[in-house]
Amino acid sequence: MRIIFIFLLFFIIYFSSVFAQVEITTKDGESIRALIIEQTENKIKIKKLKDNSSISIDKLFIDEIKPLNTSITTIDGDTYEGTLTGIDSSKIVLITNDGNKIEIERKLILHSEFADYYSTLSYPMFGLTSGYPKFLQLVGGYQFRYIGLRLDCGLPLNNKDFWGIKSNFLINILKRKTIECNLDLCFGYIHNPPSNETTSFFWFKHEWRYLGISADINISGVFVELGISNNLDDWGELFPLIQLGYVYRFVY
Repeated sequence: MRIIFIFLLFFIIYFSSVFAQVEITTKDGESIRALIIEQTENKIKIKKLKDNSSISIDKLFIDEIKPLNTSITTIDGDTYEGTLTGIDSSKIVLITNDGNKIEIERKLILHSEFADYYSTLSYPMFGLTSGYPKFLQLVGGYQFRYIGLRLDCGLPLNNKDFWGIKSNFLINILKRKTIECNLDLCFGYIHNPPSNETTSFFWFKHEWRYLGISADINISGVFVELGISNNLDDWGELFPLIQLGYVYRFVY
């Protein structure tokens, strides 16, 4: 499995300069932020961002390699965000998030900070969940840098008149390559056949509109959402929001 990981990482780094700036964690726990200069079959040559020194590391001693994103503020107040692709004693070279290549003299840099590359990504998502209030849902959405949108469409199965829809406004609190966590504000609508109308906890009126808050987490596609909703037609009538399923995030 680790051989496959190293191969895929080599492919990405070799064909895209965007991934030149990385954080390397060795098997003894050391963390190194650096630029990848070149690779061989067995070694990676890097230039450390801390002191600009160059070293070679045997791939067998590498536990993890993560791409990084950089935010740089100059003394003029300009802020640039992107990935470092070059560095020397006088300047740095940056590929910004919109694809522009710029050079910044190091003496003009007021402040810089690093972030996990995946925390800045935007990407779509798609999947299928099951739960409550609608028992089978097709899920699609888009995650921007700090916020996102997700639409859940409740599918009519045994009864074509029993369907629903829910829209979620997402506030991202954690985003990495294999994990995502959001706080959700959601609005939903359930259309329930008249024959199923009841006041019991697990069913609804013929037409039911609700507003809810929830939290969701996605770990390697496994999706869980938990929250609470309020009936907009009868304020104070509360119902749970529960969804379990698989939602694929198009993160590369």
